[in-house]
Amino acid sequence: MKKTLTILFLTIGYFSFSQKLYKQIAEKDINQERFNVAKSFAQEYLKKCENKDYSKFQNYIIDSRSTKKLNDSIKENCHEMFAKYGKSEILNLNSSYYHKYTKNYDPLELFIFDFKTEKNSEVKYASIWVYEDKNIIGGLLFSKEKPLKIVRKK
Repeated sequence: MKKTLTILFLTIGYFSFSQKLYKQIAEKDINQERFNVAKSFAQEYLKKCENKDYSKFQNYIIDSRSTKKLNDSIKENCHEMFAKYGKSEILNLNSSYYHKYTKNYDPLELFIFDFKTEKNSEVKYASIWVYEDKNIIGGLLFSKEKPLKIVRKK
């Protein structure tokens, strides 16, 4: 009986803490075009902030939900980012994922890069979402952890 209960609780614990939204893409299966778009976008964003160039992104298609944050509010976001992180740099690809539930009707890939900052060593990742349709940028996030789970605010 104790073995059965132990196995049951371990199984429940495993499934409750495992990621549910994203599935990792094998390194050999990464689409190089989307990878290049994601990395170059993140690098250009940091370069614009560093150079205090608050113009809109010309070489990228940004989805309508992210336009306000990435184009319209870039000046405020850059000031806030520089105050928190100082000079920042995108390093190598850490991992990449596809969104499991939108794979068949609106495919979305998540590229997570290692991220280095001057002021805050806790922030380790730069995450960029790219829609497969026309390589549309779906978002950019700098964080301490990989954004693989839904975070619900109370």
